[in-house]
Amino acid sequence: MVTPLVSSSSTSPTVSPTPSVDVSADALYAEAEQVYLRSLEVSERYEVHGDYSEFPPEYEELLADPYLEWTRALFDAGKEQGWHVPDGLQLPVTTRSLPGMSRDGSDVALQTCRDNRGVPTLDYNGNQVAEGSLVYETLFFKHVDGRLKLFTGTTDQRDSCPFE
Repeated sequence: MVTPLVSSSSTSPTVSPTPSVDVSADALYAEAEQVYLRSLEVSERYEVHGDYSEFPPEYEELLADPYLEWTRALFDAGKEQGWHVPDGLQLPVTTRSLPGMSRDGSDVALQTCRDNRGVPTLDYNGNQVAEGSLVYETLFFKHVDGRLKLFTGTTDQRDSCPFE
């Protein structure tokens, strides 16, 4: 599965002492997780099903720049190259909230692991262009236009998920 290679922004994440978690914080983390999982569902439409007919408009509700821009660039590259992954695979996704971590005014942060090992990325002709990997992300969300959106983060490939 193709993943945006998200670069770190010019500012480093800041870590504050872990506050006591309350119901509103739990709800915010749950909302961030839903935004993230929904973005994966949207990407499946073109990554698995090859529907590159248009950039998915749902991303406007889920992502904000610079992450939206990175996703658009990846979509355009995938469309040009015919990138897709085999259908019918169930890929495990693990998330963890990161209380007290912030970047560029974020409201909430998540760590995620997606196990894409054994899932090749193929081109138009079915030739393998990339091997799947365990994708480890630190993602930051903030309210933009009245909605919680994924707007920046870092992506790394690992041998194992550091928080399972």
